[in-house]
Amino acid sequence: MTEEAKNSDQQAAGNIIIFYPDRWGEAEKFCFFASSTYKLKPNEAEVLMGILGHLNKYNVLFLLAKKLVPTIIDDSLELQRQGYSDCMRSRELAAIIETLYCELYSAIDCTRRVIKTIYPKYNGIPSDSTSRLFTNTTDGKLDKRIPSPIINALIDANADWFPGLRRIRNAVVHSNVGTCGDQEGRIVYWNEIYKAKYKQLFIEDVFRSVSLYYDNINRLIGVIFQVFNATLQDKEMNVLCGIFDGRVYERYVSPTKAQDIHSGRCKSFVWFEKEGAPKCPFSSDCGAYNFVLEDREKTEIDR
Repeated sequence: MTEEAKNSDQQAAGNIIIFYPDRWGEAEKFCFFASSTYKLKPNEAEVLMGILGHLNKYNVLFLLAKKLVPTIIDDSLELQRQGYSDCMRSRELAAIIETLYCELYSAIDCTRRVIKTIYPKYNGIPSDSTSRLFTNTTDGKLDKRIPSPIINALIDANADWFPGLRRIRNAVVHSNVGTCGDQEGRIVYWNEIYKAKYKQLFIEDVFRSVSLYYDNINRLIGVIFQVFNATLQDKEMNVLCGIFDGRVYERYVSPTKAQDIHSGRCKSFVWFEKEGAPKCPFSSDCGAYNFVLEDREKTEIDR
C-alpha cells in the first residue's frame, strides 16, 4: 500500500472514492479482480481482505503511536514531582508498538493462507503455520510448481528479516506490556520476557525497526500478488467506484484496463440519469462516464 494511497485527496463530506487503481498495491488489485478467476469461499475472501485490514490497522496505530511520543516525558516529570510513577504513558505507547509488530505478522499470516488457497494441493504450504512456510521454502520443501519469484522472495525474507519479526512477535504476544523511553531523540522499547530463551527484549529506535519490517512486508506481498495478478482472466467485471451521499456507484472494467480513476465504463448511469435521481457528483469529470456518452453519440451517428 503506497504512502499516496494512505493520504488520498480529501473528498466532499459523505463521498468516498474507492476506485483508485493507480494508487493500489498488488494485493489491492487482486482483491478487486480475484473473482474473475478464482471462486473464493467466504472465509477465503475474508482472509484476502484481512491482509489489507491488518496493514491499514498498522498505519492507523503507527500514527497514534507517534502522537503519544511527546506524552512519555510526563512519566519523568511525575517521578521528579512525587518520587514515583506508574509509567502509564510509556506503557501505553509500548502496548501500541507491540500491536504494530503483531499486525505486521498477521498480514503475513493472511498472505500464507491466501497462498494455500491459490495452490491448495501443492506440497510444502502449511495450513496452520506461517513460520513453517518460510522454513519449508529455505529447506527446499516447497512444491516446484510454485512460481520462482514467490519462492525466491520467501527464501530472501527468511534469510534476512522474517526470523527477527517472528522472534519479536512471539516474545510480546504472551508477555506483559513492555515500556518505552526516549534516548537522545530515539524511542527505545524493552520488555522482561517471561520466556527464558528471549530474556530481555530490547529494541533501539523502535519506530525505525517497525518501519523497516513494514517496508519488507510490503515488498514481499507485492511480489507474491504480482504473480497472482498475472493469472487473472482479463475480462470485464463490475467493480465499485465509490459511495457518494450514501449511494453505491459502479463501473465495468477489466484488470489490464484498470489504470486510473477514468478507466472502464460507467454502470450506474442507467439509474442516476433518470429524472430526480442523484447524479454522480464526479460524472462531469469522469472518463468512465464520458466513455458512455461518446459511445451513445457514436451509436446515434451510425443510425
